[in-house]
Amino acid sequence: MNVHAVEVEGGADRPLLSGFHALYSIGGFLGAALMATMLTVALIRLPARWSAPVSCLGAMFVAWPRLLPAISTESRESYLFARPRGVVILVATLAAAMFLVEGAMLDWSALLISGESLLTRNQAALG
Repeated sequence: MNVHAVEVEGGADRPLLSGFHALYSIGGFLGAALMATMLTVALIRLPARWSAPVSCLGAMFVAWPRLLPAISTESRESYLFARPRGVVILVATLAAAMFLVEGAMLDWSALLISGESLLTRNQAALG
């Protein structure tokens, strides 16, 4: 997804990548809020669970024809994998640690909120 965003930004005459990342974050917040709302209004849990994957598949089918075509860059010297070196390893390690911490915070915050009775279990996704 990021590679495609970089290609789109390269074809534009202005910076776009920060907007793509902002919309990704907004989508995450809206998704959690929508799911919490559906569970709070006592929507049957099975349809609530299937709403996210069905929405994602629908968005994918709408967006697929509008994606940029793949450009082949194959040559005799291209490789499927390049071993990272130097500062790339450091940045990758920091990014992995950041994502682990972020995931733990997302997982455990809902349990803390519902365990301390700050919100109902259906609304804990808002935390």
